[in-house]
Amino acid sequence: MRRPETLGLGLVGAVLGAVAALPADSPALKDFMPRGMLLGVAVTQAQVEGKDEAAAALVTRHFDSITPENLLK
Repeated sequence: MRRPETLGLGLVGAVLGAVAALPADSPALKDFMPRGMLLGVAVTQAQVEGKDEAAAALVTRHFDSITPENLLK
């Protein structure tokens, strides 16, 4: 059985991969959420520090809220 944190990391990677496959002119994912509901994602240290610019751009465009993935351990 997989550990919950590794399952979460795989899910984050899958979501960002799916978001990256969206056409550039498509609406942002957060635009599909009901009014008042935020769409969040976990971010890596590389994204926070700006080392992974492509993923950071996806996070900024598609999500309203972020949480550290492993940064606070």
